[in-house]
Amino acid sequence: MRASLSRADALLDSGQVEAAIAEYRVLLHQDSLDPILLVSLSKAYVAQGNRKLADMYLQRGTNIPYERGLAALKANNEMQAKLAFEETVSLHHTHPLALNHLGEIHYRRGDIDSARAYYQRSARGFGNFPATHLRLGQFYLMQDMPDKAKQSFERTIELNINAFDAYMELGKLHLDQEDWQAAIERFDTALVINPRSSAALAGRDEAQSKL
Repeated sequence: MRASLSRADALLDSGQVEAAIAEYRVLLHQDSLDPILLVSLSKAYVAQGNRKLADMYLQRGTNIPYERGLAALKANNEMQAKLAFEETVSLHHTHPLALNHLGEIHYRRGDIDSARAYYQRSARGFGNFPATHLRLGQFYLMQDMPDKAKQSFERTIELNINAFDAYMELGKLHLDQEDWQAAIERFDTALVINPRSSAALAGRDEAQSKL
């Protein structure tokens, strides 16, 4: 199987796209659940200009190790989850969910530098997940980078105007910076989203008491 896959890869590398696709599809009949084969076929369809099929096979290929990682997390097997998510990222370098899971695994192990790096890769590769920017902002705060944290929280709000946690993080950040009016405005917005939030009420009251 691997020798045949190598031959198909060589065809693709030499520009023989149609022949490579034909070879990959023959191999697909032998093993339709080989992630490397599915991703290789995706690359061939990219070369052919067929984005629809390219995306379909890329998703199929990366979902196999990704789902294995989720199952391992559910079974509390973090080591196997880490390996599965790393395999996912090796197949699709900007897979945002796998990168985020790897970030959380490293965070739980106390490696905040690596955790932040994974979230940065996720944000660069697919920047439209509000949760990615929110978590990245929290890591920036942990590492005393308030300006970058603020940018991440504001980006979260751009993507989701009802991002309660982002308003709360900005409110607390403004409190730390003694920008009382800005803190009040952020907590007030949080209260519009969740009027019963005791944390938002407490934050606003603290800021108001400083004016």
